Amino acid sequence: MAKQTDPLVKALEARAHSTPLPDAPSLTAEQFLDLAIPSVKGPNDGTPSDSTVNNRYFTPVGYIHLHQFQTMFGDYGGYPSKMGIVEKFHPFNKLLHEPAVPKIEAQAVDLGRSHVLLPVAYVLQRKIPAKHKLQYDVEAHVETPEITLPGVGKQTFDGYVDAIYYIDNKELVLCEFKRSGCIKLDKWTVPSEGLLGTDAQKITKQLMKYAYATQRKYFILSDWNNWLFFHLPDINREQLLVHNRTGNARYLEAQGVHCDNASEFKVRVYAFVWNAYEKEYGNP
Repeated sequence: MAKQTDPLVKALEARAHSTPLPDAPSLTAEQFLDLAIPSVKGPNDGTPSDSTVNNRYFTPVGYIHLHQFQTMFGDYGGYPSKMGIVEKFHPFNKLLHEPAVPKIEAQAVDLGRSHVLLPVAYVLQRKIPAKHKLQYDVEAHVETPEITLPGVGKQTFDGYVDAIYYIDNKELVLCEFKRSGCIKLDKWTVPSEGLLGTDAQKITKQLMKYAYATQRKYFILSDWNNWLFFHLPDINREQLLVHNRTGNARYLEAQGVHCDNASEFKVRVYAFVWNAYEKEYGNP
């Protein structure tokens, strides 16, 4: 077998059985993203908790207006008619270990990163124009600048994001996983009285801490059974701090889409990250 130098291929090989990857890649980008992913489905009894007490200083998202994917992303509701990638890909999915049912958060993280986020990164590395470099990392450390909090004083907060897509070493899309069952769609759908459910708000406070640290607005949230893709409006970073908001303005508003069809997880992630790239760096 020819020596592989691509770090993403190395990462895939590290997760594979002893059987080597085939010498000759044979799949188009579309076929590669269409490779079947595990059909396992996690339990629906997960309950989110505050991952750390300092999340309370950050503004929760109170409204996520969910749209049809086609409405938000146009041609990316499915694959673009031409992805513009001529390189062929290895059918690595047959070499990965059969996963366990994701009963705990770590298993949902492992499934999502191995079978969805990493292969999408592999394709996007070949899709992003050469003038920019797409990178993908896991357990990525982020840290806020110093914040002056009323009655508390100066503080900095940090955390580890489950996965991040970067462009030229700058965060683009942040991906976070929760235990299966933590994302119950009725808690994320804006009810008649307005606000998202309390559990949903707990999760979004953590994400807004990451938004404050990175000044990024594109997020993927998953419990493996469900995937939420949403982006924040352009706002001043200080508006992510809860003490800077009062009354009805205490909550952030976002636009997003939901997916619970496993056969579409990869193409939805691909479309969302590519769309974020186009919006931030211009249509190439």
